[in-house]
Amino acid sequence: MPHGLPFKVRKLGHAVVNVSDLERSKRFYTEVLGFKVSDVYGPDKMPGGMVFLRSNGDHHCLALVGGAPAADKTARTLHHLAFELATLDEVFRARDHLKAHDAKIVYE
Repeated sequence: MPHGLPFKVRKLGHAVVNVSDLERSKRFYTEVLGFKVSDVYGPDKMPGGMVFLRSNGDHHCLALVGGAPAADKTARTLHHLAFELATLDEVFRARDHLKAHDAKIVYE
């Protein structure tokens, strides 16, 4: 851990990707790459719908957000990444550290 860093990232928790065709993308990740569906959110919970996928014991390591127009440059872009820390206290220290370094916090 770098000197003075008040937390340690244990692993990449998950990645979330915007996709233009949610069903097609789900088929690719499940039928071609072997991921398993953990959960599905309809448009009532997430505009465009969302599919959570796993390849290990975690609830999900990848999620797909649908509804991005194919012509839109955000159609196949990274929505967000999540990093796993050891404790909730570390999460709060990481948040404070990021704020102190002028990182934009979109959602707390």
